[in-house]
Amino acid sequence: MLAYLDNKKIVIPTYRNLQDMFTQDFAKENKRLSQLITLIPQAQQEQLAELITQKDGISPFNILRSDQKNFKYMATRAEVDKALSIAELYTYAKGFLREYFLNCVSFDKSV
Repeated sequence: MLAYLDNKKIVIPTYRNLQDMFTQDFAKENKRLSQLITLIPQAQQEQLAELITQKDGISPFNILRSDQKNFKYMATRAEVDKALSIAELYTYAKGFLREYFLNCVSFDKSV
């Protein structure tokens, strides 16, 4: 790859420049996401916080992600209950992401 870049006369930025660009872009993205989070109603923010709060070393989000053990009635019922427990949050998130998705994508034209 270095030979290709050299052949095409493309200058490779220094490691320090790459670090600076990453730091600046990371800060911009962090600010953008923080602003987006403020648009989420308090009730949904609390539900999201509950999902990632660990209790006895495991979070409700980890439980949601776990696979169904089998297809017996009790296991299937447990999966339905897990889905119903986040149905309201899912509905809100689906609309929120649809509305703000295009605003979430931003490109740094200076790069």
